[in-house]
Amino acid sequence: DDGVMFTQIQVPQFCTYTGAELVGSSAIGALDEKPDAHKVTLKCAPELAWEIHRDLIDREFDMSYMSLQNPQGRPEWGASSAFMRPGDSFLKGLDIPIVPMLINCMVEPTPAGGRCLDFGTALGEILQAQPQNFAVLAVGGLSHDPNCPRAGWVDERLDTFVMDRVIRRGQPQRMGEMFDL
Repeated sequence: DDGVMFTQIQVPQFCTYTGAELVGSSAIGALDEKPDAHKVTLKCAPELAWEIHRDLIDREFDMSYMSLQNPQGRPEWGASSAFMRPGDSFLKGLDIPIVPMLINCMVEPTPAGGRCLDFGTALGEILQAQPQNFAVLAVGGLSHDPNCPRAGWVDERLDTFVMDRVIRRGQPQRMGEMFDL
């Protein structure tokens, strides 16, 4: 979440959305696009969301959940365009339900890199144990700095290094260490 769904009232470290649909905007505020002109509704899989959520708790993750969408940061946007834009792009015209999961990456204290790696590993194991196939869409960035002085700048060397270690070489442990500052 980038301050759209959550505010200082509640900022969960890891959150599963368990509702039937997720509504938001794919508009880009920096381009002065209006959220109402780009509304998106994505179908969700609540039963699967609860199953994943419970399994993560069993694996000792302090999970929060949200069954009703009640965006506090910028209510007119619904869910963040950081997720809704790629979600809409990849899922347009398809009848595929999703399980939205949010990780706090904006409000200190944020989960350490190693904890996020553990979370992703556990989530991968949970999904591999399911009888159906899955695709994982992770949004955000490795080197982007939203709403900050370096916004828009991409550290290509960092991104290439990460993709090489994680995707090509299968060494995600290095990433956990890198982001534990």
